[in-house]
Order: sequence, then structure tokens, then C-alpha cells
Amino acid sequence: MEAYNKVINKIHKELNEVQQIEKCKNCECFLNVLEAVQGDLTDMGVDKGEPIFRDIKQWLDEGYKGKYSCLECKICPPLKPYEEFSKEVRSEKTPLKVRLVPTPCACGGTCLTKPKTCCDEE
Repeated sequence: MEAYNKVINKIHKELNEVQQIEKCKNCECFLNVLEAVQGDLTDMGVDKGEPIFRDIKQWLDEGYKGKYSCLECKICPPLKPYEEFSKEVRSEKTPLKVRLVPTPCACGGTCLTKPKTCCDEE
């Protein structure tokens, strides 16, 4: 478990930064990433008393109160940190479930079927 401390601290910091972005707080993409990280951490055997679990729970609780669909951003802020996290923790020795299918964003591809109304115009 200690081998993962650096990558866990990194994803925690990066998710905290994404959570500070107003448009991301309630976006299904961010919420999907939070759930995926939470599941990966559980599979890795990370103690649920760790600060990252507390923060993810708080962010999910707050996020679901005003959840909305993917904003179709050209660059999905939570996706890159999750992809990097996944690469670092997945190996032949520690196979984890695939929680997000690689798509342009973390909504699982639903934005690909919606008309463009994105936040990228901001």
C-alpha cells in the first residue's frame, strides 16, 4: 500500500483542484471520475478512513445535489488526472476493474450524442 502513497496523494491533489472549478463541481463527468477513483482505492485496499475517501464522499454528496449532464468541454478537467492515476496503479500485478471507458470526456460518451452547448465557449 505504501507504494501507492505518492500516486494517491497526487490524484487527491488533482481532484481537489478540479473540484475548485465551478463548472465541474456538479458535472456528471467529475462525479463519474470520483466514483471511479473511490472504487479503485477500495480495490487497492486503501483504508476508508483516509482523507481522500472523506473528501470524495463530501464532493459526491455536494455534487449530486445539483448534478447536471456533461458540458461537452473540449478538455474534460477530471479525465486526464484519472487516466494518469489509472496508468500508475494498474499493472499485471494489480489488475483493477476498468471503471471508465476512454472517451473524449468522463461522461462515458453521452456527450457525443448531444448537440453542442459546451462550456468551452466561456
